[in-house]
Amino acid sequence: MSFEKEPSDSGWFRFALAGAGVLVLAAVWAVWSLLLAPPEVREQAVDGDGGKVSGREAVVLAEEGEGGGVKRVRKAVKAKSLRLSARIGLEELRAALVGDGAVPGEALLVFRSAAELAAFRARAGLYGLKILGSDARLNSARVKYDSLGRLADELNEHPGSYENVAANLVARIPGLPRSTPEVDTANQGGDSAFLEGVMGSIGAGGDRSDWGAGVKVAVLDSGVKDHETFEGVSIEHVKLVETGPEANGHGTSMASLIAGQEEPATGVAQGAKLLDVWVADEKGVSNTGLVAEGIMAAVDRGAKVINISLGSFGSSLVLQNAVQYAMNQGVVIVAAAGNEQLTQLAYPAAYPGVVSVGAVDKQRKQAYFSNSGQGLVLSAPGVGILSAYPNGEVVVGSGTSQATALVSGAVATLMGRGLSGAEAVKLLRESATATGAPTEQVGAGVLRIPAR
Repeated sequence: MSFEKEPSDSGWFRFALAGAGVLVLAAVWAVWSLLLAPPEVREQAVDGDGGKVSGREAVVLAEEGEGGGVKRVRKAVKAKSLRLSARIGLEELRAALVGDGAVPGEALLVFRSAAELAAFRARAGLYGLKILGSDARLNSARVKYDSLGRLADELNEHPGSYENVAANLVARIPGLPRSTPEVDTANQGGDSAFLEGVMGSIGAGGDRSDWGAGVKVAVLDSGVKDHETFEGVSIEHVKLVETGPEANGHGTSMASLIAGQEEPATGVAQGAKLLDVWVADEKGVSNTGLVAEGIMAAVDRGAKVINISLGSFGSSLVLQNAVQYAMNQGVVIVAAAGNEQLTQLAYPAAYPGVVSVGAVDKQRKQAYFSNSGQGLVLSAPGVGILSAYPNGEVVVGSGTSQATALVSGAVATLMGRGLSGAEAVKLLRESATATGAPTEQVGAGVLRIPAR
C-alpha cells in the first residue's frame, strides 16, 4: 500500500509540506475531500456472532458496481475454526480452512501441551507440512500445507494432540470507506480535519522530551523507515514478514505519532523507545498468526506498550492466547477499532482487556469511518492528522490507526511517570473528555492526557 497524490485504497493523502502553512494545508484538505473517489472493491471478514470469540459465522463486506454505481453487500461465510472431537472429513476441513478471509494454504494449530507440539514438529514433514512458526508458550504452530488430504491424515491420526485447528485469517491495515456512513447509520459522520494543533487538543503541548522515558513501545505494522523526526530516538527493528525492500509508509506514520521529535510530524511520548515489529507487507496485509508472533516478539524484547493499528474481522485462538500472554506480563495492547463503519470492533481490538480505540474529528464527533461496538475504550483524533512518511515526507491521514498511535503514546507517557499499565489505562479513561455520545461510539470519551 502506498501514498499517492491521488486518493489511494487506504484513503490517505500525500502532500509535500515544504513551506506550506496551515491555510494551505486546510485548502488542500478541502479539495481532496471534494475529489475523493469511492474506494476500490475490498473484502473484510466480519465475525457475525455479536463479537464473540467463538462466533460460528462471519460476514464479508464488499462493494459491487451496478449500473455505474456502487452498493454495499454482505454475504455469509463459514467460521474458520474447528475442534477435534471425531474423525474429520475432507469437506469439513475444507469448510474450516478455505474461503473468504483465509490465507490460502495455511492453518493455525493449537496443541494440548508443549510436548504435543514438540512431537508434531518432529513428524510434520512426513505429512508434507511446513512449519512457518511455532511457540511452545502458546502451544501453537502456523503451518503451510500443499494437500488438505495430508493435513487431514495428520489430524485424524493424532486427534488427542489438538485443542484447536483454524484458518489463518487475513489481517490488514484498514482503508477508508465512503465519507457518508452507510452501514452504521448511527455513526456521527465527523469529517472535520485537525491538521495542526492535535497535540494541544489532547493535553500534549509544550516540552515532551522526557514523556515516556524508559518505556519501549512496539509498533506492529508495516515497517518503520528512517526519517528526520526520529533523530535521537532509539529504534530496534524486527522483521517477521517476507516482503520486498520497501516498507509500507503506514508503520513510519504510526511511529512518528508515538515518538516523533520534529514539527510537524511530532509524537506524544518523545522520550520513549520504539520497537519496529514488521508484520505487514508492502500492501499493508498481514494475518492473525503473524500478528500473534509479533506480539510474542514484542514481549520478549521488553515492550511495555504494543501498538496494533491493523486488524482482522475474525478471531483465532492463537491470536487470543498471544494477547492474553502479553497482558499477563503487564503489557498494554492498544489496537484500532477499524474503519469500516461497522457496529463491531476489529480483532484484536475486540478482545477484553485490549485498549480499543475509535476516532473522532476536530469537533469531537465520531469519525465517519470509525467502527462502533461494545468494549470500545477510548477515542482520539483521527481525521486529518499530520505524520511522517518515508523519504522525508510528511502526510495528512485519517483513520482509527492514527487515533490508536496517539493513545499508545499517552499510555507510554503515564507509564514513564511510574504508573503500571493498568493504572495508566484507568487514568486515561477517567480523564477522557466526554462528548455525550454513547460509549459504543466513543468509549469513555476523547483522549486527554492529565498534567503531572
